[in-house]
Amino acid sequence: MTSIQTDKKIIAASAETVFNFLVDLNNFNQLLPQDKVEKWQSTSDQCSFSIKKMAAIGLKLQGSEAPKLVHLVSTDISPIKFDLKCVINPVSDVTCEAYMDFEGDINMFMEMVVKAPLTQFFNYNMHKLQEVFQAK
Repeated sequence: MTSIQTDKKIIAASAETVFNFLVDLNNFNQLLPQDKVEKWQSTSDQCSFSIKKMAAIGLKLQGSEAPKLVHLVSTDISPIKFDLKCVINPVSDVTCEAYMDFEGDINMFMEMVVKAPLTQFFNYNMHKLQEVFQAK
């Protein structure tokens, strides 16, 4: 099992606002590197996309605990099974801290190859989340 925790980011929005954004998977596209993503499809509780020259990824909402946790899991189109938890901790009425926890069923050999790019990808997602709410 491979575990990755992203950098923690302070978001300029309430925990409830960030939770509502993350629990709607139509919004997940805003957190992705647009120049590397293709075949984006989404509903409020599921999304799928391909990363150019890499694998297709499918995510679905497994559960949530408002306003502190959004739990996503991989779908059958993903090459590996994984859980992705978006954790949100209130800091004040208008700010929160957020990060992602990833746990994937990746063998040791593949982990050496994919852990660094996955860490970079999830940290990018958190940076984009921070940007989304700075612009508002």
